[in-house]
Amino acid sequence: MKDHGVTLVELAVAISVVGVLIAVLVFDYRDWAKRYNVESTTKEFYSDLMRARMKAISTGREHYVILGKNSYSIVEDTNDNEDYDDGDTPLPAYPKRVGCELDWNNKFAVSRVSFDKRGVVSGLRTIWVASAADAEFSCIKVSMTRIVMGKYMDADEECKAK
Repeated sequence: MKDHGVTLVELAVAISVVGVLIAVLVFDYRDWAKRYNVESTTKEFYSDLMRARMKAISTGREHYVILGKNSYSIVEDTNDNEDYDDGDTPLPAYPKRVGCELDWNNKFAVSRVSFDKRGVVSGLRTIWVASAADAEFSCIKVSMTRIVMGKYMDADEECKAK
């Protein structure tokens, strides 16, 4: 029996198939990574909003979530004047940096959410993660008594709760 080995054509076909598979997987991985980053940022911010609400209720003090473009802080009203000022104390581990840009959707362009002593917010706020990724969760609606996650719909310019 004679050993023939691999022909040049067989080798070229195998390399081209592997190349196509790698190219497809790289693009899928990039899309997945973008969606994951948006969803994890949204879920972590949602969790921190709920934490601020519960801290306000449990301590009997106002708490503020201060939103920047790439970070946010939770601040406790330690001087009990019921207004956000320099005498207030940020909670430990804040400000927290995020991997995506956060954005606001409200007519007054307020950059904070204020939870009163009962955990109630005045007004309606929508926060979304600015990204082209088609993530399952990409926005948060904050209303007087509820905080819900959803998917931001560009066509409707609205956060659809999930």
